[in-house]
Amino acid sequence: MRNEKFDQILKHALENKVRDMAASPYLLENVKIEAEARSRKERKFMGISKKIAVAAAVCVMSVTAYAAVSNLAGTSGGTTNDIKTFAQLEKADDKLGLDANLVESFSNGMTFKNGGAGEEYGVDENGNKMGKAYKTLSASYEDKDGNNVTLIIDEGNHYVDAGQEAPKGYSAKENLFVPPDYEPTEEELALQEAGKLNIGYGSDEVERKVSESYYWEDDGLYYCLIGFDLNLGEEGFAQMAAEIME
Repeated sequence: MRNEKFDQILKHALENKVRDMAASPYLLENVKIEAEARSRKERKFMGISKKIAVAAAVCVMSVTAYAAVSNLAGTSGGTTNDIKTFAQLEKADDKLGLDANLVESFSNGMTFKNGGAGEEYGVDENGNKMGKAYKTLSASYEDKDGNNVTLIIDEGNHYVDAGQEAPKGYSAKENLFVPPDYEPTEEELALQEAGKLNIGYGSDEVERKVSESYYWEDDGLYYCLIGFDLNLGEEGFAQMAAEIME
């Protein structure tokens, strides 16, 4: 199944420039990645920025075979991007009632840039909402060189609800961003089917980006850190996760 919400940040994840709530482009193939830390010209996809779509897609694409245990075909959702300060992020967390662990900056130089709040819900193969809508909080961080990392925190996990295990730890994946009319090659489709490639539609040109993500669960909340072409590696992401949970 192709990830439409992403194609999304993650999630959210990068320069979130999403208008109010909107369907996220990643009915992800099995994802929740879709976050995006890219400082290039953004493009709206299904009402949500491509970056966010990517992040979400990436954070979720690690989950597979859930359709075998339920009619869940993916997830969709959206966030606002009206959170401009860390104090506002903390206030949004209180309002949502998540009681999430949050940090304003990391020892590697990544500092809070903006964030958003919203919800995520499961969808069937026809895109119909199913199950409970879970609250979502996202925060984007940027260093002095313009590199971005997005943190996505979910109240629950639809894949877990469907009988699957939530993704854990570090993951790296190749992502292909293409124009809307792009026709993937047989090799690209095979890699996508094997879960080794995310294909995101909506870019002005064909671009390849390596996404890195790190997942963990704590006290009922599901966390995902994701970024593109950062070369932080597992150790770098694990350190950021540890700083969040301190």
